[in-house]
Amino acid sequence: MKILFVCKGNVARSQMAEAFYEKLSGNKEVRSAGYFPEKWEGKSLDATKYVKVCMDEEDINVRNKISKKIDIEMVDWADKIIVFDSKKMNWPDFLRNSEKVEVWEIEDPRHGDLEVHRKTMYEIKKRIIDFVE
Repeated sequence: MKILFVCKGNVARSQMAEAFYEKLSGNKEVRSAGYFPEKWEGKSLDATKYVKVCMDEEDINVRNKISKKIDIEMVDWADKIIVFDSKKMNWPDFLRNSEKVEVWEIEDPRHGDLEVHRKTMYEIKKRIIDFVE
């Protein structure tokens, strides 16, 4: 199964989910993207303050991961799309109208400190474990 994880910026939640899913499932058919990455598009997660630290604690290196903006080809590629935000107003139509979408409401840690990022990471890890099983 080809899985696409999506959040707003493709900097924290969707990248964490992609990394956990790949590690825990062994499935390499996984991608992540953001529906509104703004200034992050094309940038490495090495520039993040807390995401790389949290994932290092899980022995997963995300420093070379790059923030990407979702496109229709990604949606077509995926068998299942998990989006970490139900506020569809900023979603592109091709994502909003896809029947492949499942929403996981998990807080965006973007304005939080390290503990907020850890909380988000653990929540994502738990959801991925449940999803893989």
